[in-house]
Amino acid sequence: MEECIKIIDQTVNEAINIGLSNEEIEKIVLKLKKYPLEAIEISFDNFCKLNNPSFLHLIRCKVYNNFGQLKKAKRIKVKKLVLCINYKKEVLFLNELSRLLGFTRTFVQEIYVSIENASEYTQEDLKPCFKLLKRNRVNAIIYNDKKCILDPFTTFESLKKISESMFYKIEYKGNNSLGLATANSLSAIRAGVKKIYTSICGVGINNGASMEEVLLADKYFFNKNNSNICNSISEDCKEIMKKMNINIPIDKAVIGSHVFAHESGIHVDGVIKNPALYEVISPEEVGLKRRLIIGKHSGTAAIKKKFSEFDMEINKYQASEILKEVKKLAVLQKSSLSDEQLKMIYCEKIIRRVGNEINAKI
Repeated sequence: MEECIKIIDQTVNEAINIGLSNEEIEKIVLKLKKYPLEAIEISFDNFCKLNNPSFLHLIRCKVYNNFGQLKKAKRIKVKKLVLCINYKKEVLFLNELSRLLGFTRTFVQEIYVSIENASEYTQEDLKPCFKLLKRNRVNAIIYNDKKCILDPFTTFESLKKISESMFYKIEYKGNNSLGLATANSLSAIRAGVKKIYTSICGVGINNGASMEEVLLADKYFFNKNNSNICNSISEDCKEIMKKMNINIPIDKAVIGSHVFAHESGIHVDGVIKNPALYEVISPEEVGLKRRLIIGKHSGTAAIKKKFSEFDMEINKYQASEILKEVKKLAVLQKSSLSDEQLKMIYCEKIIRRVGNEINAKI
């Protein structure tokens, strides 16, 4: 079995940005620890806002490449540091970077270097920088696509060449400006990268890859036996987003409330007979339930199935009669029907008709 991927979280940094208390931050981290959490990246300013957190050992403090901020980081005793650089193919730049790394080594336990503009350069362009970082015993290089230059194909090609020739620990950080962060992250995994920057629902200023999407895709595409996804992931994500006052779209991949909702007649009939026709995974795997939406596109199969969920058995003739009223009401109100409305139609059309038939015989 292949090694499972690890995530470097950016959700916590965004939670601090919007002003959540230390207590709420601790609760968020507790939820994140249920998943393969390698580290939590936090900006220098946000690091200063934390008050002796229990997850200090997971924090990487992000600092930009200037001595002023590095000296401040030394003063507050940062132990794991991410040095962010904008690479230049110049000897002077490499000399300055070497000095920065030498100073950083005097006070930290771990150094990570994020090449913010890595995707703008070829493997050959980056080679002098990689060699310098290796000499300075940097723990890992973060390949950053900050300007969203890459697509899934170029991500794979670039990182495959680097991982095969450099023999160095690479982490990947995507940008979602064009909606490609998750797809690019999966290409990075395919190229051999094992540590990916993510956040729940892709929240954050840089809008990175969605944690829940990356973990699920890793399981089904690359590592079918891993247990990175637990069936509480939907509820965990909702709780964290609620604390951050962010609503999860109903059609959000993996965790949206309507991801496993079905309305169309043929569609519903297929799902009832064989869920695998329309569902890649079972809803229970991520803590959700299959939902049948009853509306203007529904068929009799959906009506019968829906009433069976109410512990009410109806025949095909009753289902057809109810369906006529459902379509009329759905068009009139321009939305699907609630369970209460369905039961009301049943009472008005089926029970009343049966009652009338009995009275007529009497």
